[in-house]
Amino acid sequence: MATGSDPGNVAVDVQAGPAPVPAQLTTAAKGCIGGFALVGVMLLFTDMFLVFMYLWNFAPLYVLLARARSDQNAADRSEIITKFGTGFIVGPFILFTALFIAGSIASFLPDGFAYYFLSCAVIVLIVVAIEEAVKLTMIHSTYKQCTDLSTESEMRLVRSGLYTSAALASGYAVMSALIINVWYVSPDIFTELVVTIWALLLYVPIHVLTGILIGIDCGRHVILHAPIRFPTSLSVSFTVRAIHLIVTFLLAAYIESPWGAVAAIFAFSLAICALLYVFVRWYNRQLPQTYLQSAAFQMLL
Repeated sequence: MATGSDPGNVAVDVQAGPAPVPAQLTTAAKGCIGGFALVGVMLLFTDMFLVFMYLWNFAPLYVLLARARSDQNAADRSEIITKFGTGFIVGPFILFTALFIAGSIASFLPDGFAYYFLSCAVIVLIVVAIEEAVKLTMIHSTYKQCTDLSTESEMRLVRSGLYTSAALASGYAVMSALIINVWYVSPDIFTELVVTIWALLLYVPIHVLTGILIGIDCGRHVILHAPIRFPTSLSVSFTVRAIHLIVTFLLAAYIESPWGAVAAIFAFSLAICALLYVFVRWYNRQLPQTYLQSAAFQMLL
């Protein structure tokens, strides 16, 4: 293997090497699983539909675990579960704190129909800004333990960091989606089902993709010692999520037909997800060219 001090000219083994044997789950990971189960049991005493939605929203965690295993165990199972649990626990506190701050600021705006929408926009912008800042802080902390390691170890850390970034963001998104369902509780099962499907298929992926985007910058800076580019990932994450929530709110408010509103919201959310997905893949490829020659990295892409 060739070596070099410049992160843009570091050579990487083209072959990924043998996959490590998965370790047993740590105590922290087992504790997270127990916490997930406890929340599910508590929901049994509220609404069975919430239990169904709750279990359904763990799909991102299942996918991450399966993908990491097929990707030569690129990330430890315990680390993925623990990071998912961290986002799961922190999510409600951050969301309610952000809503309280945003609501307090919006309360100073004048009354009126136009100012009602302005208040909603202020709340969305502040909530999204706080959420993305917290995600950056938490994801960046997962990389701080990294020091100067061999190149292939660095490559594995980059891949592992992206998995744990996605796990952290999806854990946060699951609790946010659960809160959305509680807020939009309705006697109409169709409405609840639509909200659930929208949250799982469109809202959660946006959270996960912005988490991966931030994770790419954290990995580039901490592991590859590249210049800080956090303003790019944060500004894109903030802009995409703010536009998504504000436009979704406006579509729901102005389209009178329920079916028309649902179709418009799903179409817009899907378009946002697709564009963000393409951007994240492109942004991922901005890592040093020699890393892109790694078979392991190509598998990750």
